Amino acid sequence: MLVSQFLEFFLRRQKKNLTLLVGTSGDTGSAAIESVRGCEQIDIIVLFPKGYCNRVQELQMTTVCDDNVYVFSVEGTLDDLDVPIKACLVDEKFASKHNLGSVNSINIGRLISQVVYYFYAYFKVCRKLGETVQFVIPTGAMGNVSAGCIAYKMGLPILLQCAVNENNIVHKALSSGQFSRPSGVVKTWSSAMDIQVPYNMERLMYLFSDFDAQLIASLMKEFEEKGVLEIPENLRQKIGQIVSSDWVTQDTTLATMRSVWDTHKYLLCPHSAVGVAVASRVNSTDDSKDKAPIVCIATASPAKFLESLEAASISYTPPPEITGLVKMPTKCLQMKKGDNWEEMLRKTIIEIGLK
Repeated sequence: MLVSQFLEFFLRRQKKNLTLLVGTSGDTGSAAIESVRGCEQIDIIVLFPKGYCNRVQELQMTTVCDDNVYVFSVEGTLDDLDVPIKACLVDEKFASKHNLGSVNSINIGRLISQVVYYFYAYFKVCRKLGETVQFVIPTGAMGNVSAGCIAYKMGLPILLQCAVNENNIVHKALSSGQFSRPSGVVKTWSSAMDIQVPYNMERLMYLFSDFDAQLIASLMKEFEEKGVLEIPENLRQKIGQIVSSDWVTQDTTLATMRSVWDTHKYLLCPHSAVGVAVASRVNSTDDSKDKAPIVCIATASPAKFLESLEAASISYTPPPEITGLVKMPTKCLQMKKGDNWEEMLRKTIIEIGLK
């Protein structure tokens, strides 16, 4: 919401229009749509992977029928749909002509917004200034952890732990140095983390390489060409001093949701449960008398994940805002296997410009 308000403010001053391109597994898409729906100077095109969002997440996007909102259901994974989006955004001539932008975590404005709550949370839990506080972050594309790294670079004394599910490319990269594209995606309860290639890994390496753009460009070129990259050991060690990682199974995710509900009567979404599960491990392995405070980043409302709540044997009655979605009209376009997705996306962008 904050990023869209910034955009609208400057667009009005400059008397320009903007078309946002968003790839989502559910949460970012609905939030982005809600923040810009009805805006006169902003149009938004959202692509989501068919079958990877749950029913509520899908309806939160497809029931928005405003004229400036375009939603596509794509027969592929989140990584698949990122390809046509990236192709349009990196085409400088096309992107400039149609004033394209994004509100995914590739947009630095989103990270700047997230940096704020690292400082806020730190001052809430630290017992004395200068004490180290550890943050556990449910991790998909690594945008949030990148924001935490920016906070660290600004002087905040924190450690960061990435918590991932079975799609654990982040954990493998940080623990072994091998950043390699997996052969496929495992469909899990924590769908926003079902990612093959976290695009903010490039940003993370840049932050800890002393901002060596030439080095990072060379590394990412190697990754694009080969699908695998050995992160230089000195760079991996620099990252590892601040950022660590762990992963959990789907069974552990559901068990954590159930345990926290039984013990504290607090509902966790499956993404937040991944973080809490990892935080519990961190806490149990720290035998020091003066343990550093741990903050778990919560990611989404559990009301959107009714299937996972049921699987965790948690009885829950969703609010009317959720149950009412099934009665609303929907608007959604299709990108099917075999279609030229990039061509379809470019055609939609051009049509928006002709409005």
